[in-house]
Amino acid sequence: MSSNTNRLLAFDGIKLFAIFLVVYGHCILHLQNHSYDIKENILYRLVASFHMPLFMAVSGYFGSKIFNLKFYDLFRKKWNRLIVPSISFGILFSFSWCYLVDGGGNYVGTFIRCYWFLKSAFCCSILYWVCRKIPNLTLGLIFTLVISQFVFAYKVNEMYPAFLVGAFLYTHKNYLEKYSLSIFFTCLISYLILFSFDDYEMFSYPVLRLHQYLFSPGIGLYLSVQVYFIALGITGTLTVISLFIGAERIFNNKKSSHKAKIAEYMSRWGSETLGIYLIQAILLEHCLMRTLNFANISWELFNLIIAPIVAIIVIIMCLVIINWMKKVKFLRLYFLGENK
Repeated sequence: MSSNTNRLLAFDGIKLFAIFLVVYGHCILHLQNHSYDIKENILYRLVASFHMPLFMAVSGYFGSKIFNLKFYDLFRKKWNRLIVPSISFGILFSFSWCYLVDGGGNYVGTFIRCYWFLKSAFCCSILYWVCRKIPNLTLGLIFTLVISQFVFAYKVNEMYPAFLVGAFLYTHKNYLEKYSLSIFFTCLISYLILFSFDDYEMFSYPVLRLHQYLFSPGIGLYLSVQVYFIALGITGTLTVISLFIGAERIFNNKKSSHKAKIAEYMSRWGSETLGIYLIQAILLEHCLMRTLNFANISWELFNLIIAPIVAIIVIIMCLVIINWMKKVKFLRLYFLGENK
């Protein structure tokens, strides 16, 4: 394998780990939270502190060259890949939630809010394109970062910095590979220190909107909390990425006849994370949540054994469904965002 292939293999592994964290977090959130306040679950808070920034950093890594496209081509590409599937699945999700699960609710509101990450990735891609089209890169970064802090919808204010981190890692991937161990320990220690300040009150902090604090005495509090959450997500993200890069180097140095097969499966499964993200929401929140309830199971047994197993089963089910959907062109185009 070439060095470039190795790094891509590591990021396929990162995507698989990230989608596992998403499904695992949703299992904790939806299958046992009837018995206690989910915000008291330190393991859930740990996962939630960095798993979506990690996903966005991966999006930034693979989307770092989008500024080479014309704006129309970029818009069309990201619209078909991200927004069209979120609309298609959003219609199903909202109808199922409001009329089958919840027994009546705000259909429009549910439709707008669901699959927020795909809409955030779309916005981050547009912002990054604008950033790179500004002749002075530093000015472009400052301008788009400031703009992003006023876009609280779909957590763009938290996700865009992570997208930039991913794009930065792509342009410095040789440095990342060379110093992965140093980056890992530095970011791990930084993350643990930051996470030690996280508690129920911090996790329960309301959605932050910069325009509400801009000219008020609370601007200092807003900025400190916002910087804290962004730093927590980024240090956690860099910890995971550097760990996988280092692990990939060890894997590459080992002689094994199964290396090519492992790389093939990781590449294939890693490319299906968008479909898994779309399908798991309906499987977990609309099907399993109504049939499974682990409220009476001990915290340790559920969080450390049952939830991970259920998450893996859900991911396998999603892969089976995706494989079936790809056989139907309409579903492949409008529900999975694939143009082939």
